Amino acid sequence: MVRETLFSIVREATRRPAPRRICGTLTAGHEAGVTRDRAQIAVVGDFTPSNRTHHFTNAALEHVGLDFAWVPTDASGDWDERLAAYDGVWIAPASPYRSMDGALAAVRHARERGVPLVGT
Repeated sequence: MVRETLFSIVREATRRPAPRRICGTLTAGHEAGVTRDRAQIAVVGDFTPSNRTHHFTNAALEHVGLDFAWVPTDASGDWDERLAAYDGVWIAPASPYRSMDGALAAVRHARERGVPLVGT
């Protein structure tokens, strides 16, 4: 019941059309593929196909109709530029990360710019 209520609140807050899947994994320089017709979420973490929590993260974001892309923690470049295209940041579950510095840089970016942040 609580989960469904949370999902309905998030869906209402986004006021976007029904979900369509554009999930992907981004590496530095590929952010141009992100569309702007719905809220964009950067899932900061190192996607592992065998990790069930990563699949649950994808399913949750798809369920509420948010577009998202996985951004690896060890991607090179400036985190502020990398995350500028996103409306929110989700720090993925299942550490250790390949780069704890990268994960913390994403948290810092969100905190300092008032970007919504979910840490799991």
